[in-house]
Amino acid sequence: MALGLLSAITFFGGASLALGPERIELLQPHLGAPAILRPGDALRIELLSSIPFRRPELTVELSGPAGDYRLAVSETRRSPSGSHVSILAALPPKLPDGGFDLRVATSADSVTRPRAVQVVQEFPEQLKLLQLADLPLIGDQGAGDAQMRAIVDEINLIAPDLVLISGDLIYIPDEQCYLKLVDYLQRLEAPVVLAPGNHDYQSWGLYLRHFVRSHHVVDFGGVYVVTLNTGHRHDQVTRSQFRWLRQVMADRPGDTPVLQTHYPLFGPSSIKSLAIDIAQEMVEHAGPVALSGHLHHDAVFDSAGRRRESWDFPGPKFSVTGPAGAQDLREEPGGEFSYPGYRLVTLAAGEVLGMSYDADGDGVRDAASSYPFGRLRATSPEPGTVMISNELNEPISRARVRIVAPGNELGLRPDRGKLLRVIANQNSTVYSMEIDLPANSLTVLRLEEPETS
Repeated sequence: MALGLLSAITFFGGASLALGPERIELLQPHLGAPAILRPGDALRIELLSSIPFRRPELTVELSGPAGDYRLAVSETRRSPSGSHVSILAALPPKLPDGGFDLRVATSADSVTRPRAVQVVQEFPEQLKLLQLADLPLIGDQGAGDAQMRAIVDEINLIAPDLVLISGDLIYIPDEQCYLKLVDYLQRLEAPVVLAPGNHDYQSWGLYLRHFVRSHHVVDFGGVYVVTLNTGHRHDQVTRSQFRWLRQVMADRPGDTPVLQTHYPLFGPSSIKSLAIDIAQEMVEHAGPVALSGHLHHDAVFDSAGRRRESWDFPGPKFSVTGPAGAQDLREEPGGEFSYPGYRLVTLAAGEVLGMSYDADGDGVRDAASSYPFGRLRATSPEPGTVMISNELNEPISRARVRIVAPGNELGLRPDRGKLLRVIANQNSTVYSMEIDLPANSLTVLRLEEPETS
């Protein structure tokens, strides 16, 4: 929502002539750059007010599947200009995990941002990060939408801790396409961090309406994702963004940066200026990986811009991931694999433990191959049973599946895996479980009555 003209004119001495009711714009957090917090943590909210210097009477609420929560506001600060307002609110100490809509209201206006807050009980020591770019053609009422639905289901099955989508989200500059995209993003159970791509500039106003900012930083415990805007067709990072990037990294000593861009820093159709400077920042701040798309094929480079034949070299890895959509696949130069895919990155203690896929099945991960979409599926052949087919040449750890039992059948147990949660609905009960899936496997899970002694 654009504020437009200020609704009051302020004169010397503090008097003002009101032109209309106060309007607010919620700047952060928001879908695509959420606040990822634990129960009891402090939530920082940034907004703009159309009436400078007035201390707003604010209410802050979270809304999710488990209910609504009113937050206590502990601090409200205004910028010297008076229009920028910073709010500090406390999350409840027993908040369940999951995504929440954020609503901020004054007596005259209210703004709701969907999935702006993501709650986790603890930050994992080993971070499972899934990255994709160049989405299917959303809004064509055909193969693109069907593929996007399947992508969402597969990502939820993989159950990453964090999802990065590195640009080219929408190809049809239409509001209905954005509404569909927002719906798909809200179906993802993990927090989502977005970067704009060059195709998103075809409807830049719509992008900003839904996702607010073109570059941002998202913290996840001791890891933080820095997203730059490279989609403006100038094939470069502006110097103001570079200064912002340096400040972000300087403000987080000891934490681990992950860089996200649409255009890659190296290779064909890459960033043409400041690439080496940005790479050096990653080296100086021990950033393990930078993730991008745009080229529509897989590649990995080192901090000097050299294409590497393996992913496990020392220093930051500058990765290019092939498209998630199948509309414009391009063969990898010198390679043999071309498919819609995603990158699955495992991080621990600031190091990359894995980010490539064994595409040819020889037992060795290839230099830069991404994971192919469409080879991991869960179906329910009958109530109380789920069948998971993993046709990947790699195991998937901590996969998350659901079994639906008819009626209010509480007290059942899965015959394998780890039971996470049980939710009883009016006509069914949903059991959520975590399980490791071996490579090239078929796994069947069943709900059973617990054994009695």
